[in-house]
Amino acid sequence: MYLVWVGCREVVLRDRIMARDSRWDDAKLASWDEFVARQQPTQPPPVRHTAIDNSGDLGALVAQITRVVVDRGW
Repeated sequence: MYLVWVGCREVVLRDRIMARDSRWDDAKLASWDEFVARQQPTQPPPVRHTAIDNSGDLGALVAQITRVVVDRGW
């Protein structure tokens, strides 16, 4: 098993949550600091992993994922 951790800058995460405009996100946005403390979107796990930064655009994300897949021989 191999862990691929996907992280995102807090400001980008908040912008994306706000943009999707879902009522299911109201509690997250109302208690943003607590939500971020629980989710830790910028804190990688303390185990061996490959990190993917999901803060950029879709093209950057696809490039990172492709690199991981090719490097790992998946």
